[in-house]
Amino acid sequence: MTKPTNPDHSMSRDGVFKTAKSTVLPTRDELLGFVLDPDTSQGDLHAVSKLLVAAAAVYNLPSYQAMIREATAEKHCVRCHNSFTDDSNKMGACAIPHVFDLNSWGPNSERQRYPSKCCGSRVELKERDGDFSNVHRLEVCYEGYHTEDVEEVEEEEEYNGINVRRCRMVNGECAREVLWADHEPHFLGQF
Repeated sequence: MTKPTNPDHSMSRDGVFKTAKSTVLPTRDELLGFVLDPDTSQGDLHAVSKLLVAAAAVYNLPSYQAMIREATAEKHCVRCHNSFTDDSNKMGACAIPHVFDLNSWGPNSERQRYPSKCCGSRVELKERDGDFSNVHRLEVCYEGYHTEDVEEVEEEEEYNGINVRRCRMVNGECAREVLWADHEPHFLGQF
């Protein structure tokens, strides 16, 4: 009876991951500089050539190309209605401002205060002589990651019909306007 051979652990997913994580790879510009350096030997050029052939082989793998397409494919956020890619989806990429109602205000000495429709009176926009004095200090109503998952937004009870609204589909695409968190006040009826 023959003894089974041990699997090559260097080819396991964990082994390749550990090697890839600990291997310092030169950038394209570093490689170009190295190739153009007059002190680079023929042996060095041969090593660079082998690296480039290996990199091209990985780049041309169908599974690698599929991963790149997925990471760079434009998606639609069902929370803020902005477009995003997996590569651009970082904490804070999805930012939704508060929305205020000009018809709901309370006078306070020389200022008028507008409570947010999304968060109530704990977030107020203050106006004095036509100037919104605290708009630059207001935090956003929501800040987090973009999502395509309606259930995620529903589970968090974020849909409020004011500034976090469900998609409005027109010809198979969402037609909701993005409310930009750009330090400009947003009011009901503007969007």
